[in-house]
Amino acid sequence: MKVRVILYGALAGAIGGAVGWLPGELAAIPRPTEAALRYMLIALYFVVVGACIGAAIGSLDGVVNGVRSRAVQGGRMGALLGLAGGAVGSLPGEGTFEVLSAVNLGLVGRAIGWAIVGVFIGVSQGLITRDRARMVRGGLGGLLGGYLGGGFFEMVSLTMARGSGSRWIAVVILGAFLGAFIAFFQEWLAEAWLVVVSSGRQEGQKYNLTKGETVLGRGDRDDFILYAGEGVVPRHALIVRRETGHWIQAISPEHPISVDKQPVSGEQRLRHGSETALGGMALRYHEQTAKCPQCGKENPIRAKFCPGCGKQLVVK
Repeated sequence: MKVRVILYGALAGAIGGAVGWLPGELAAIPRPTEAALRYMLIALYFVVVGACIGAAIGSLDGVVNGVRSRAVQGGRMGALLGLAGGAVGSLPGEGTFEVLSAVNLGLVGRAIGWAIVGVFIGVSQGLITRDRARMVRGGLGGLLGGYLGGGFFEMVSLTMARGSGSRWIAVVILGAFLGAFIAFFQEWLAEAWLVVVSSGRQEGQKYNLTKGETVLGRGDRDDFILYAGEGVVPRHALIVRRETGHWIQAISPEHPISVDKQPVSGEQRLRHGSETALGGMALRYHEQTAKCPQCGKENPIRAKFCPGCGKQLVVK
């Protein structure tokens, strides 16, 4: 697990919270006594802050990879889902807050509201590439990050007398929790991934393989954009996930690939530590493995049968 990825997520969420603080405060300046109007303004606060945090977290992948179009797409999707999450989460969150405030548990209500916002922001992680696994993992991270961050939001506000300064600190912490936990779940639950090992601007970049089919290439529509590799074209290679592991193939014979310096004809099974070359870019394949209790052979974490002895593996 790369701690750097989690720190980037926390930083992006914190920046989104910091940016969303001022417009959120402006929306919440009126303090009406009428319940309906008060709920409306609270919902507006949730919407504004959720959209800003969602935009910052959603754009992170494109920013880190230096792909402007992906950053813009991710930012838009994150903002839209953050806005929707704020609209959906504000009512149950505030309603629970007011009920539980009578027994000094108001922070639970805030936590529930922001947890709902977090689910929406987390789900946006996989929408652009239609990646269900990233959506689920992001949603789980957003749920936990939003709940914990929302609780801290209320604790900071109470400790510092609910002033504007205290809410700035609180919303920055909230964004950091959301970004960190969304990134953490994406990393923690990864079963296989590629790491760029060739020299260049993308060296060290990690790509989690979560889809049934993943396209590698230079184009904006590819799942993993390898913009720094000479000779890499849009839709250069396809990785297919099967029960036996991940298999790679060239999409076009005009743009061949190799695995461990051997040209690939048709499909090639990727092994832990295999190095794939696309044009002038090299990527190393990694996967979580499980040892067969019968023969001791390492197998992909998703494998059901050991190719070494043929015995059935216990799938977790």
